Amino acid sequence: MKIVPTGAGEPRAAAFLQQHVPGRPVLMPNAWDVASAACLTALGFEAIGTSSAAVAATLGAADGAAEPMRMYESAAAIAGAVAAPVSADFEDGYAAAGVAVDDLVARSVAAGLAGISLEDCPRARDEPPYPVAEASRRIRAAAQACAGRLVLTGRADGRMRDPDADLGKIIARLVAYEEAGAAVLFAPAVTEPAELRRILDATTVPLSVMWMPGAPSIAELADLGVARVSLGPFPMYAAYAGLAGLPDALATDAATFSATAAAGADLLTRALGG
Repeated sequence: MKIVPTGAGEPRAAAFLQQHVPGRPVLMPNAWDVASAACLTALGFEAIGTSSAAVAATLGAADGAAEPMRMYESAAAIAGAVAAPVSADFEDGYAAAGVAVDDLVARSVAAGLAGISLEDCPRARDEPPYPVAEASRRIRAAAQACAGRLVLTGRADGRMRDPDADLGKIIARLVAYEEAGAAVLFAPAVTEPAELRRILDATTVPLSVMWMPGAPSIAELADLGVARVSLGPFPMYAAYAGLAGLPDALATDAATFSATAAAGADLLTRALGG
């Protein structure tokens, strides 16, 4: 069934794009459900992303294995629950599952999303990136469908599949995606300052970087001219780290666990208006 766009996402899209200022990056932590998104906005973050890996985990699936409609429904629920602009990670756009790009865009606008990202790798994690011409066609079709109603992020995910993927080829893809109409560019797992400088020198639209262990500080990324910093699944990993220590905490340090739990309860209460 096709959803007719309501335009609900358009004001958010404009506000979201304006947040992308090179040298003063918008910090966009990635949520995995409504509660986490509400907590992140309660902490003062002004933009929220979704993480396909984190959302899939809430559905009991590995990254790339969740049913596309459930991924969309999760993103829509998050967008409907917070005032901050939300950008959804919709992997490769789910074309292999029969999802038409104009339908995905229409649903996203109707849900009030501010942006979506499309990557150039299949959902199966053992497959290489799509040919650059095919990936560019996908970005072009999505950009034409978005038409300013969503901020489209074009992703070059080569380093997510191969840590040694050639940077020159990644840059060539990003240049092609900019030419195809992507409003923001993103090459996850590329974090070395010298490599980021090469990307910034070759492109003109805002660059998003995923902070991850070993990445430069937010201040260093700002100095480079990065316009957005996301966190991928790492906020969820950090949240679940508390569960990892639960058995020992209950056995040896119940007071610390109690204080941590109380802090979490306070945040949830503030976030959800309880």
